[in-house]
Amino acid sequence: MALRGRLPTGTVPAALLLLMVCRPDLALAVSILPPVQARLVGPYSRFLLRSLEIALRRAAERLSDERCRSLLGEFSDPAGHRLSVALAGTGQGAGDYLGGLIFRDGADSQPCMNEVVLAWTSPGSRTVYLCGVRFAVAARRDAELVATILIHEGLHTLGLPENPPSSVEINARIARRCRP
Repeated sequence: MALRGRLPTGTVPAALLLLMVCRPDLALAVSILPPVQARLVGPYSRFLLRSLEIALRRAAERLSDERCRSLLGEFSDPAGHRLSVALAGTGQGAGDYLGGLIFRDGADSQPCMNEVVLAWTSPGSRTVYLCGVRFAVAARRDAELVATILIHEGLHTLGLPENPPSSVEINARIARRCRP
């Protein structure tokens, strides 16, 4: 459950204090970015929710850059329509679209049985399944990698099939365009 209220001015959440000590590079980015209200539905842990919010914030930050957003014009759905057109049809910006997706803990799903999978979806679906604790731990250890994964899954929700292009190719193109 995400906090709906605001903290009193001048207070710092305990998680941010811990982040400032353990990962000051992430703490600065987290503290200056707008809050993200993730739509994680079904049973889930607070750890997963907070990890998702951090990763979504990072992915939205990446998608705010035109170079990263231009990726949507490079990929197409099976009918040949550019994903940028599909996104425009939603009336949302790339970061808002990604934040508006529905997320579920899919730790017990078949794709999550593969220990290299952190998240998955089906092309055209608005639901992204997160591989539970594995996703949450990865988000805390490497927010850039998990932001790449969320952008990758976001492309699938806009209709991008997999194989071709391969998952490795999609991630490589995201990394080239969207990593700082």
